[in-house]
Amino acid sequence: MTTIEKKENIEFFDLIASLGGNCAAAGQLKKRTMRKESLPFDYFFLRDEGDIKKFIEAFKNDFEGCFLKENLRLLKGDERGVSELKYQYQDMVSGYNIIHLFHDSKDNEQEYKRCKEIIDRRLKRFYNYCSSAKTICLIMSLAFELSEDIIDEMYSVIKSRFREKEIHLILTMYSCKTDEDIKKDTLRILRHKREINDYDFSFSNYDWHWIDSLKLNKSKNKSKNYFCRIFKKDKFLTLHLLNYFSTLLRAKLYLFGYRIDICIGRYRQF
Repeated sequence: MTTIEKKENIEFFDLIASLGGNCAAAGQLKKRTMRKESLPFDYFFLRDEGDIKKFIEAFKNDFEGCFLKENLRLLKGDERGVSELKYQYQDMVSGYNIIHLFHDSKDNEQEYKRCKEIIDRRLKRFYNYCSSAKTICLIMSLAFELSEDIIDEMYSVIKSRFREKEIHLILTMYSCKTDEDIKKDTLRILRHKREINDYDFSFSNYDWHWIDSLKLNKSKNKSKNYFCRIFKKDKFLTLHLLNYFSTLLRAKLYLFGYRIDICIGRYRQF
């Protein structure tokens, strides 16, 4: 018996987050306004079972030592994901493939520092959210099928890391041998024989209708209203006004080597 609050087949969680695998889960959450902020794994993908095994080991150690420059391998040919960015890397420690972050080579010290700070900031945000949540739903989407042994190992590691939390893991996989789903208490495995396609990354795909049964506990996820906030780090400056309104204006300016973000209304990426 779980402690998840249920109402008319709706399950309420303090945190719903993507573990990556590909961009589909984060995209589906974002289109439903269930992805309130950027988290570390949203747009990182995993190619095969070998990547998953690295992910499991990295998760045990809270990703300590991951995403270091010396462990980033440039992706080539068929390894590359669908992205406008030229520089795509795999972190050989965590197994994650990073295709939407690097605008320049990792050997550009300023660019590597920028990307590493983004990853570290999102990792810290993820663990802070997990720390304050009692009920957590983690979603991973994969373009390939995993063996049940590997899934059970991954699930066990995640639950062990958050022993005092109620952890639900939903794994949706494509190119499987069967369409038969599996549910084991707080573990849910959704299998599809078909290959993943562009519609899986858009709100309209019916195969993702199950995500509509997940809801955030709003009372525990409300952000505080404020008139003005200013965030400054190195050559980045963010001016955020009137977050109690819907977004009225969002703009980016580049001035004398500084990037200035201006937002009037809600800005969901902090």
